Amino acid sequence: IWERWNEVNNKLIAEGKKPLLEPVDDHLVFSPRFGIAFPITERAKFYFNYGHFRSLPPLSELFMYDFRYDDKKGGLYQLGNPNLEPTKTVQYELGVDYNLLDQYLIHIAGYYKDVTGEVRVLTYTPTTTGIPTYRFRTNDRYRTIQGLELQITKSVGEYLTGWLNLQYTYASGGNTGRNAVFEDPSSNNAPSAFAYANPSRPDPVPEIKANINLRSPSKWGYYLGDWNLSILPHWRLGQIFRYNPRNVEGVNNEFRWPNFWMVNLRLSK
Repeated sequence: IWERWNEVNNKLIAEGKKPLLEPVDDHLVFSPRFGIAFPITERAKFYFNYGHFRSLPPLSELFMYDFRYDDKKGGLYQLGNPNLEPTKTVQYELGVDYNLLDQYLIHIAGYYKDVTGEVRVLTYTPTTTGIPTYRFRTNDRYRTIQGLELQITKSVGEYLTGWLNLQYTYASGGNTGRNAVFEDPSSNNAPSAFAYANPSRPDPVPEIKANINLRSPSKWGYYLGDWNLSILPHWRLGQIFRYNPRNVEGVNNEFRWPNFWMVNLRLSK
């Protein structure tokens, strides 16, 4: 797929112009983290964590190349950005762990996440007639997440082990950059070219996950003993979205996606 771009690059170099192909940027990042914990009682501890976390963008966003040859959409359609920076997350977490009856671990925590530099799509529109627009990737999406978490873990037991996790998150997000770039200077300076996405409405979303393991002891015999049933249910409330396809002013139709519900099972002996 690079034959065409190598030809264009060599032609530009031969003409004494700026090359089309450039070296990919290097990103040197640091992820400092700090944690402290101390006992409150013989069965409980208090802890606080603070950290900066970095994550690489998906490879598809870095190296995507979608070229279409049909008459209506001939030419470049999707283009990745190999110079995308790693997404940054700053997280604070405060919690308490409690040992109940030497069988159950009760975990209660609150956390806050500030996510910056997430990847989103930016549209480029050329001036030349017949050349279609194409979509590029940038690092200007952000999110803020606040949440509470309760988890009960039972790691010992002859018949039943596992954990139950309940989360309540409160998230919002938006873009810090423009939505479109035009080759035509007059269009590029138009107010529509700076249609920044409004921050999404903070929407509390409860979520429940679990990992339940049921075992039959060996003393039940060859046929009934040593069975293991693992159940992983997962439920999450559907998120709110707005539907206004014609961009009618004053219309703020809000709907909610269906709830997410999935159960995985595994039976083994």
